[in-house]
Amino acid sequence: MSTFKEIVYMCLDELQLSSDDATFTEDHIIFLANKYRALLLKKQYLDLAKLIPESNYQDVCLDLEQFAPFEDDPCGDIYLRSTEKIPDMLPIGTPSITGIDFMAGEITYVSRERIRYVGHNKFLKNIMYATLGPDDHLYIKSANPQSLYLERVRFSGIFEDPEKAAKLSCDEDSSGEETCDVLDKTFPLEEALIPLMIELIVKEVSNAIYRPADEENNANDDLTNNTNPNGRRRVSQ
Repeated sequence: MSTFKEIVYMCLDELQLSSDDATFTEDHIIFLANKYRALLLKKQYLDLAKLIPESNYQDVCLDLEQFAPFEDDPCGDIYLRSTEKIPDMLPIGTPSITGIDFMAGEITYVSRERIRYVGHNKFLKNIMYATLGPDDHLYIKSANPQSLYLERVRFSGIFEDPEKAAKLSCDEDSSGEETCDVLDKTFPLEEALIPLMIELIVKEVSNAIYRPADEENNANDDLTNNTNPNGRRRVSQ
C-alpha cells in the first residue's frame, strides 16, 4: 500500500514532466488526493452491493470516559464516551469496533435509534453495544458493569478526510513508536484506484497552471481574442 508521501511524489513526478519551473505544495496535493479519493470510492461503491477492500478503511484509536446522560437519575444508564470526535465518514462500508485489550469482549455497532433499547438482557450482558452520537462521539453501552473499565478502543471505518483520521491512528513503526508525520502513514485507497486518482490530480493542477489570465481591465473578452482559428491559445513571445 502507498503512503501519503508516495502519493505526493508520484503526482509531483507527473507534473514535473509537463513543467520544469512550476512549484506545487505538498498540502495542496494531499488536499486534492483526499477529494478525489472520496469521489472515486463513492462512485465505485455507493449504489452497488460490492465487497469493499480493507485497504480503503482506516483505524483510529479512541480513549474512553464514563458519561451519564441523566446525572440526576442515579438509576440511569452509564455510557462510555470517546474523548475525541470521530471524523466524518463516507456513506459506504461497515464500521467495526474492537477493544485494545483483547479481553474486552465483543463490541457490536448498532444504529443510534437502537442503542437506547440494548444492554438490558441478562443473557447478553457480556456484549457491548456502540453507536455514533449526534455530537460525533462514540458511545458504548453494556449490561456488564465491568465494561465501564474499558479505556480505549480501535474504530475502523472509511473516513471522508483520511488526513484527519490519520492523526488519530494507532499506527506504529518497526521500533514500536507511533508514526507522527502524516506523510509516513498509509494512504487508505485500494491500489487499483490510485493511478486514476493521480491522473485526476495531475489534470486539475495542470489546467490551473496553463489557464490564461485576462489581465486587461476592460469590457472585452481578451481570452477569446487570444485564441487562433483552430481553438488553441496563442502564446505571447
